[in-house]
Amino acid sequence: MEPARGTFLVSGSPTGHADGPEGEASPPGPPLLSARTRDEAEELIESIFIPHKLETKDVDSLDLRMRFVDSPRLTIGRVAYGSEVRKLCPPMETFVHLNLTLAGKTIAHQGKHVGITAPKATAVVFNQDEEFSVRWAPRTLQYAMRFPIARLEEHLALMTGRPSSALRFDLAFDTNTPAGHALVAAVEHTYRQRATLGTSAPRMLVDQLDSYLYTHLLLTAEHSHSAALRSDPLSAGRRHVRRACELLEADPATSWSTTDIAKRLNISERALQAGFRAQLGLSPMAFLRGIRLQRVRAQLLASDGSVSVSEIARRWGFHHLGRFSAYYRDAFGEVPSRTVQRPVPGDEETGGGREA
Repeated sequence: MEPARGTFLVSGSPTGHADGPEGEASPPGPPLLSARTRDEAEELIESIFIPHKLETKDVDSLDLRMRFVDSPRLTIGRVAYGSEVRKLCPPMETFVHLNLTLAGKTIAHQGKHVGITAPKATAVVFNQDEEFSVRWAPRTLQYAMRFPIARLEEHLALMTGRPSSALRFDLAFDTNTPAGHALVAAVEHTYRQRATLGTSAPRMLVDQLDSYLYTHLLLTAEHSHSAALRSDPLSAGRRHVRRACELLEADPATSWSTTDIAKRLNISERALQAGFRAQLGLSPMAFLRGIRLQRVRAQLLASDGSVSVSEIARRWGFHHLGRFSAYYRDAFGEVPSRTVQRPVPGDEETGGGREA
């Protein structure tokens, strides 16, 4: 990804930088962008997020620092201003904006509503059709995220199994809950993965990461369809579950997501999840993992030792080798290297085998 307006580039190093409060190091990833004047700060934020007016009591202490990752479905910025500032923003029209505070606090206003954000306490979501303002306390650090409202509504329709309709968020919501903690973890995971993968990441993988965060946001923040998401879903029938199993068994190497499967079957993600749990006792992704483990085992048993275990695992979508080994051991009662060492059928009398 190219840094916005290259004059703001401070460091292209992929290593962390103490751009957070109290010297907190940011996750490794994209270049660090910086601005020290109000005009530069406004221009930098506008180039990535939205036009706005920036007010600050102490211009000399302004020290905007930001890293960001971007895709058509999601922009995530890790932002700190260094000093107290107030941002005045016009309606975003086609985007909603999520602020998740990591350190410090902010006071947000939109319409008649006020939200105070703080780490592990409260976050805010700004709707697209009203102006808003945010006052940042000194040394505040936040994830600032921009979501196209049309894409969020499409994702909501997949989750509920109902036609897409207008989505409107409450300004503030609690993050000091299990769902809130999961959302924070999802933001961190999505940012880190996107930052690590960079611009070379396959589009399908980026879409899956974005969808993962969409789902967490819609399940955690309060909005006009929260009640529908909390109601018990209609479970997918046997025909849908059987068809889903056939899809996965026919092409397990594809980077499937629950969203992809639900789209193919024209049902909601929640109905698909409920159907799998009711009929098979596991999730669609756990079912897919079982198929992939069987395919890995078959290749290991047939291997002549010329291809490593890790390469075979990656062919079938297992990129975290520690987790793969744990899954494999749970499924087959032995580590992958032990499978490779088994004698080739027919060579038992000669002691034939393969090297790990």
